[in-house]
Amino acid sequence: MNKQTVDNPYSWPVIALSLAIANMTFGFGIFFPYLPLFAEALGANLSLQIALLTTGFMAARTLTALPFGSISDQIGRKNSIVIGLFVYGVITILFYFSQDWTHVLLLRTIQGVTAGLIWPSSRAMIYDLVGPGARGRAISVLNVSAGAGMAFGPLFGLFILSYSQSILTLDPVDSFRIPFIFAGAF
Repeated sequence: MNKQTVDNPYSWPVIALSLAIANMTFGFGIFFPYLPLFAEALGANLSLQIALLTTGFMAARTLTALPFGSISDQIGRKNSIVIGLFVYGVITILFYFSQDWTHVLLLRTIQGVTAGLIWPSSRAMIYDLVGPGARGRAISVLNVSAGAGMAFGPLFGLFILSYSQSILTLDPVDSFRIPFIFAGAF
């Protein structure tokens, strides 16, 4: 074990990394319940084209994970994660300005690219931070944080959407845009 690793899976660096990932998945989850409705309101067919939103994200994430893992070896895990989170936030805010479902598809695919930068780097960072005896628990902390963000983000997104429609009385398309600002800010 090198002197930079610790045997505490609940150390401050692990918790800070886990909170950053929870923050990202919370922001991702905010628009999860209504992204298909937003794409449909912008002209998407609610079957094939909606499936493309998921496929675009996951294909981009999968195809970029390996090369971005190598990049994080060169520029550092923290730099990769910070760059990825920043670009992810900016891309999420850009959803607000989408005028067509193809814009949504393009932005969703670019989000997948940033996820390909963030996820491998965060997992590798756990290996850098925590010694072999505690890595499994540290990765579990990271995964639980990601799951918690994904679980509570949609509830918050529905609250913002309901508030936008009922209190602010925005039309459906404009009310779908509001949560992207919140998600991007996370």
